[in-house]
Amino acid sequence: MIGYSKSGPYPMPSSYRMGETDLQNVTPDQVKFILRNVRNGQLEDQDRLFRLMIDTWPRLRKAINEVAGSISKLPMRIDPAIKEGDELPTPEATVLHDLVSRALECTHPIPGHWEFDMEGAIRALVDAYVKGTAVLEIVWHYDKDIIAPRCYAPVPARYIAYPRDNTQIDRLMLSPQGSPMMNLKDFPEYRFLIGSWIQGGLHPIHAANLRALSKYWLASVYGLGWLMQYSQLFGVPWRHVETDGSDEAMNKAEKMLDDIGSSGWAVTGPGVELNLHEGVKSSGESLPQSHMMDVADKACDILLLGQTLTSDNTNTGSRALGDIHFSVRGDILNSVASWVSSILTHQLIPAIIHHNFGSKIAHEDMPTISLEIPVAKDKKQVAETFRILLDAGIPMPKKWAYDELGIPLPEEGEETISGIDVPQPPMEEDDPLDIDDIRIG
Repeated sequence: MIGYSKSGPYPMPSSYRMGETDLQNVTPDQVKFILRNVRNGQLEDQDRLFRLMIDTWPRLRKAINEVAGSISKLPMRIDPAIKEGDELPTPEATVLHDLVSRALECTHPIPGHWEFDMEGAIRALVDAYVKGTAVLEIVWHYDKDIIAPRCYAPVPARYIAYPRDNTQIDRLMLSPQGSPMMNLKDFPEYRFLIGSWIQGGLHPIHAANLRALSKYWLASVYGLGWLMQYSQLFGVPWRHVETDGSDEAMNKAEKMLDDIGSSGWAVTGPGVELNLHEGVKSSGESLPQSHMMDVADKACDILLLGQTLTSDNTNTGSRALGDIHFSVRGDILNSVASWVSSILTHQLIPAIIHHNFGSKIAHEDMPTISLEIPVAKDKKQVAETFRILLDAGIPMPKKWAYDELGIPLPEEGEETISGIDVPQPPMEEDDPLDIDDIRIG
């Protein structure tokens, strides 16, 4: 490991996991206190709440997985720096581009260890989209003749905090010992990837999207509990026992009611009469508990994924719904992808170049990273556009035209097809074409 010193949480001790406490049976008042108390700069309690939300709300976990999975699968493009007025990068910029490209391909996390490759690192950074903050530690190593990231290790919330000291500049800091309110230090340079989600001018501790979903989550989890209780109480027949009021008869009745659920039969004697009443009938769709859970799921989809086909389809055709679904969802993925690209460009690339070339390289000469969302093209429309341009005599680059159509450029000598020849029936020599056979109109 290059320049490694124990000034961060990696490698993570098992005592961290064993010493953690999870929230259970949280009440609305506790949620309110946690969300307000995060102002002291300690992120650990809020992170516990967010973990509980993800553990108990399947729709939320699905939405997070969908966004993180989509972003991590996007093609990564590394572009060399090109100075204004130049058409091509300088030789120095090309060297930096090749170095970064090689370094990003050198990750090999150890199986079974809590560490990620680049795809996993991107998924972990997307956590900030829902939690507000995500920090990864870069673990360096020699790979042949370059210094490159071997893996990226997540930094739990208990190891990061904002200072409470009024004399300090407000900034995210590192707590190497895992005590957020003590011995806070600035992050060592070129060793961490720090993601703070941007929500307008809000402070990062208030920018977490899960804060806005916390009330809906309470409605969902409590609604589920009430719905299960309702099903248990009103989904089975009611049993009513009449007795003569004596202690002996009452004891027999209570024992009989305890056993009837599992045995399905009962024996009564003098002074005890068993009555069975049909259970209350109700549609699940009309229950307020079920409605609250549906509202919570819809709020989760709209906030994290954008308008979806299942969110609201009132008075709208299926084609229009599909268009809305794609455009809004594409905007969200573009926003998250651009944010992750910015972290990789302004934090990871300078770190790689620093370890290999020192700190003398100007940022404007460094390459950039972008995660691109492929744009679906209507090939028929593109082909028709080309035909109009060709008919108008407008020259077009051949390679660009092939790229737009998604067709590989034929290599020299490669067999190609340029159209379909429709064979015509041969004309008999003794059967000349007569003018009367030609129809006009």
